[in-house]
Amino acid sequence: MATWRDKDVVFCLLGGMLLGVTASVRMALWGKVTGSSGILAKAIKPNTSEVSITERSFAILFCAGLIVGGAVCNEVIPEAFE
Repeated sequence: MATWRDKDVVFCLLGGMLLGVTASVRMALWGKVTGSSGILAKAIKPNTSEVSITERSFAILFCAGLIVGGAVCNEVIPEAFE
């Protein structure tokens, strides 16, 4: 049976707050909802005529940020990934 440690709850709350802030900023600045699956689709869609280069660049950077952010957290707080 899994048990929660106090810092697990804090990490979950901080992660949720970070996602909430990111979604709110994206909505405020660009008027778009942050949906990871839609953003990933824009990043890897082969037909570039359907997606502008600006949207594709943003999507690629967003996806890269998710991967790099996870890698950095793994190095800074490795116990969060146990």
